[in-house]
Amino acid sequence: MILELTTSGLLTSALLDLSTSAANAANATNQGIQGAQSFAQTFASGNIATLLLAVILLVIAVLVLLKLKQLIVNSILGIVGLFVLQLLGVQIPINLVTLIISAALGLVGLGLMVLAYYLGFRF
Repeated sequence: MILELTTSGLLTSALLDLSTSAANAANATNQGIQGAQSFAQTFASGNIATLLLAVILLVIAVLVLLKLKQLIVNSILGIVGLFVLQLLGVQIPINLVTLIISAALGLVGLGLMVLAYYLGFRF
């Protein structure tokens, strides 16, 4: 008899825990649905401009980062090219002016410096 009461109590306790968990899950689901409805109502009520602005700003940020990456790569190539020209025997001196030109203009600046050097202009 005691064993039956204990088993019955455990079963009741397990069912009570299960029903509490189910109620908590249902409550969380209802809150999630209400949050989604609130989100949809916010953008349906005229804040679509905010979303559009966010997308535009994101696109601009990505484009700026891509251009910045391209500028950094071009600058590194210009400076490395200046040192490679030194190794190949082209007598363009490495000083502050030539480093700034090759860093700012990259390979184009390096080409202009080589052209200017062979035309007689010294840095």
